[in-house]
Amino acid sequence: MKFILNKDTCVSIKDIASKKNIPENYLEQIMRILKKAGLIKSIRGAKGGYILNCEPEKITIGDILKILENGMYFTDCLKKKFNRAKKINNIEACKNNCACKKCHVKSIWCKMYKNMIDFANEFKLSDLVCDDENVCQEEDVS
Repeated sequence: MKFILNKDTCVSIKDIASKKNIPENYLEQIMRILKKAGLIKSIRGAKGGYILNCEPEKITIGDILKILENGMYFTDCLKKKFNRAKKINNIEACKNNCACKKCHVKSIWCKMYKNMIDFANEFKLSDLVCDDENVCQEEDVS
């Protein structure tokens, strides 16, 4: 998404595909999903393409992963629990009521999901960007 981080500059699928060696058809599918979710918008015309719909500092990696991975749920029952919790705007309600008599591991899945989402939400899209002239410095995560 580095190529579309500027809200004022349109970038075509063809440019992104050629620079990142990604098949155009696959990239079109991803862009369609991101557009439908409202993260990007398309501009028609000779200098058209895709641009971000909001500032990269306002988009978390968790937002992107949830959109592209259809929520990132490990199980169908977890998806139902979190979707129900979202409707009442309380993920804690899901976390606290995850365990049921039928499934002994649901509480573990719930905690893993919540921790994964919390971790992904710590990072913004703008955190993934580095200037073309500079080499990105990778942090030691060990």
